[in-house]
Amino acid sequence: MERKFLLLNYGERTKKISVTNDLNVNFIQENVQSKFGLNDHDVHLQILDNDVGEYIDLDSNEDINLELNIIRVKITKAFVSADSQEIPRTTACTPSTLPIVNESTESFSTCTSPVPTCTSINLSSPSRQVPTSSNLCTNSPSGVEIIGSDVPTTKKQITRKQWPRIYHFPSASAPRALYIKIERKEPLEKSDRSRLLDTIYNNVTQFEGGLYPSSDMYDQIVDGILREFPMLMQESGIPLQSVRVYWREKLKYKWQNERKSKDKNLPEVKAKKRKITTELKDDIPKAKKNLTWGMSHYFPMRPDSEDLESIKLHKTWLKQEYRKVDQDFRLVDLKMGLTFPDRRKDIVQDGNSLSEVIKDYPFLQDRRQLLQEFARLGPNTEEKELEDLFFDGLDSYREVIVKLSKGKKLHKFEKEIYDLIAVQRSDDQRKYTSQCTAILGIALHLKEKFNQVLYFSDSEETEEPFLLIIKDRILSMGNDLFELKVDGDVIFRCDTFLELITGLIASIYCFNLVYPTPIEKSLLFIQNCIMSLNDGGKVDKKILSVITELNREKTKTLN
Repeated sequence: MERKFLLLNYGERTKKISVTNDLNVNFIQENVQSKFGLNDHDVHLQILDNDVGEYIDLDSNEDINLELNIIRVKITKAFVSADSQEIPRTTACTPSTLPIVNESTESFSTCTSPVPTCTSINLSSPSRQVPTSSNLCTNSPSGVEIIGSDVPTTKKQITRKQWPRIYHFPSASAPRALYIKIERKEPLEKSDRSRLLDTIYNNVTQFEGGLYPSSDMYDQIVDGILREFPMLMQESGIPLQSVRVYWREKLKYKWQNERKSKDKNLPEVKAKKRKITTELKDDIPKAKKNLTWGMSHYFPMRPDSEDLESIKLHKTWLKQEYRKVDQDFRLVDLKMGLTFPDRRKDIVQDGNSLSEVIKDYPFLQDRRQLLQEFARLGPNTEEKELEDLFFDGLDSYREVIVKLSKGKKLHKFEKEIYDLIAVQRSDDQRKYTSQCTAILGIALHLKEKFNQVLYFSDSEETEEPFLLIIKDRILSMGNDLFELKVDGDVIFRCDTFLELITGLIASIYCFNLVYPTPIEKSLLFIQNCIMSLNDGGKVDKKILSVITELNREKTKTLN
């Protein structure tokens, strides 16, 4: 006989009960009283109806689908009005949308906040008292107060619940298919992990500090899910001692993404962004004295979860994974992050050669991974992604660089690009061409020879340690048409000239390389002016002169 389970959820508490006999309302009420100490006249019971995917009132045995293996029941307190008369169950809390009282109408109007609240209550009758916020929807996860008819018709500021001493996974709000998979200890697909993280995020953000969890809160969340679902400890390819780090990083990444997209307009998020921006402006002058190349994690500490043995295991796995066709980039990113401090020691302190580093960490031949390595270094800027830093800064100077470059002595390939800007038909084409032109124009203004590091298919061979190889033309776009070579080793291949430039910058930072002599000042200009990576070093007088000239021209243009 197949086992059945009754899942009772009351607020943040959930109980699982094995059902051996026929299930009925009396059996549920008895368990509600024994497990939570609640009498049947004090509570309102709702059962999950799979036909409609919503909780419905549990009024009789007919509402119970005995064919299900897991039967979910939600418990809420029955509400009492001011004169101690119990509000009929038809007006008690049900999963709905958040009502806002409006005195000018007869009933609550609804907004789209998907939290449990009360259904429409008629306000037109003078004999009926409207329940106050103290006894109305007290089980609402978001803690939103409902405003009575005797106060202004606005929604009060959201109040959040106090963070619990022990965090429990919100089983009742998890998608049923996900919960069944976890209960049966079945492997989780990528979509399952996404739903799991969604459930945790939606639950945790209902608490104080939930939008910006502290380090201790992240640890409690990880402890909670691993305690309730031990099968999550068995992540493929991750040593047992690194599992907690893995889930912690997954949670942090989830929070960062949600705050950037879904919750970016919340007052707490906006306020935090303003605070961070202000702090960065205040702290950067101090940071200049201590940061190497404008990076706060140039010499990071190894995570507490790792030791020499685990690092060796990670490195072995990375080498094996690199040979595969279908690579698990999720685990690659995690292991590259865990081995990052040891890799910095190999590169900076031990002075391992470029070929040795690539041999140990072959994924550093992947341009995408080089960009992530740059972010791991911790640039002392608000934006951490190299390409965002680069293109935001470049676009602020692009037009004046192109304008002031006209009339200067150009190489043949540079002249072809300049002439193309005016005849291209789409804005995107003109923008991309002018971006490429601006990069070459920086070298023109600084009187450097960019062509000495460029190698075209018809060029003569050169012994320069850095070579930016272009298999067609600078404006060409196509699979692996560009590549970066350093000391004869191919570091990466890419599809566009701008990808080649950003990859070059990432490589210099990641491998602790010196700037190529022919374009040293140009790259210093990009570091200090375009990307604002200040490290406290003296800026070359020629670079300062060019910056002054460009800013003067920008001011003229604005006026």
